[in-house]
Amino acid sequence: MAEWKEAQEFYRYRRDTLNNISKQPGIDNYAEHCRKALDLGWLEKYDSVLDVGCGKKALERALEVAGFKGAYFGVDAFPCDDKTLSYKIEEMPVLVEKEFDVVFAFAVLDNVEDLAAALAKINRLADRSIIILTGVGIPPDACHTTEISLEAMDASLPDFIRDFTEWLHPKVVLIYYKAK
Repeated sequence: MAEWKEAQEFYRYRRDTLNNISKQPGIDNYAEHCRKALDLGWLEKYDSVLDVGCGKKALERALEVAGFKGAYFGVDAFPCDDKTLSYKIEEMPVLVEKEFDVVFAFAVLDNVEDLAAALAKINRLADRSIIILTGVGIPPDACHTTEISLEAMDASLPDFIRDFTEWLHPKVVLIYYKAK
């Protein structure tokens, strides 16, 4: 129990004080990214969203503002309320393959313990698309547990193809994957 509490405190410290890249204009503007997703047709006729690493559910609010009418589900290793599914994405059970129309993973993948397992789980859970906002090419440090490359992500999502890539910062990218 003490280890879990210590992990939570360290996670909050990292999230609240060390995330310098997210301070760049536009990177953490989830409303802007959701509006773009709607404008580009990424969320049309979608009924369900899974928000991986949902934190305080900024994406849920941004989706509402952007006009998304489907069901929202959040999952986080450190849930902020009792409506959030309490799992690391790598350990989340898959009750139904392709259960969610779209899976969002905003600012979470470079903090998972096992990137390959996290992406494999996302691949199994997503039915129609995956939208990722992540750091790329950043070596592990106090804010990043793993270094991510676009090639590794593409290879780890075999049911999807990368359809859109926007660099928001030299090391931060917004990616849209659609089902093959």
